[in-house]
Amino acid sequence: MKKRSKGNNSRSRPGQPFWLSAKVVLPVFGLLLLAAVLAMPSLNTGGRHIEKEVRHTDSTVQAPPVSGMRTVFTTAIKDREPVDRVSTFSAKSGQATFFSEVRNLDGHTVTHQWRWGDKVMFEIPFKIKGERWRVWSTKTLLPQWQGVWSVWVVDETGQVLARDTLNVKP
Repeated sequence: MKKRSKGNNSRSRPGQPFWLSAKVVLPVFGLLLLAAVLAMPSLNTGGRHIEKEVRHTDSTVQAPPVSGMRTVFTTAIKDREPVDRVSTFSAKSGQATFFSEVRNLDGHTVTHQWRWGDKVMFEIPFKIKGERWRVWSTKTLLPQWQGVWSVWVVDETGQVLARDTLNVKP
C-alpha cells in the first residue's frame, strides 16, 4: 500500500508535471473561455445601441418591400396605430418612432434595423405572435446624428422585408 503524503499536494498523480494539475489547468481554461465569450459578437442586442459597418458588394441588396407590409415614421402611436406620417424629423423633438404592420409571419422574428449612412446603429427584434402583428420602435436621435436615416425590417435570414427613410435635422 502506498503511503500518502500529508500537506500541500498540488499534483493529482505522482510524476505528473505541475502545469497539468487542476490548480493550473482549470483557471487557465476558465480565462480562455471567458475571453472567447467576450470576443463573440452579440446576436441579440435587446435594443441596445450598436454600431457596425455595413458593406454592400452588390447594388441589388436592397430588396423591394414585401407586399402588404405597412411601414411609417411617426411622432406617436395611439391604439397601436401611428398618429401621423413624417418624412422629416427635428432632433430637438425628442424621439422618432418607426411603425410596421407585419402579416403572415406568425412565429417568426423580424428586426427593425435603424441605419445612419452605412452603419447599423440600433437593432430591435420582435417576435411575431399573430397573422397580423403591429410593432414599433422608438429612438432618441441626437443632434449630431443629422442626415438621412433608414429603418430596414429584416427577417431571421437577413432578407429585407421593407424599409423607409427619415431626414433628421438638428
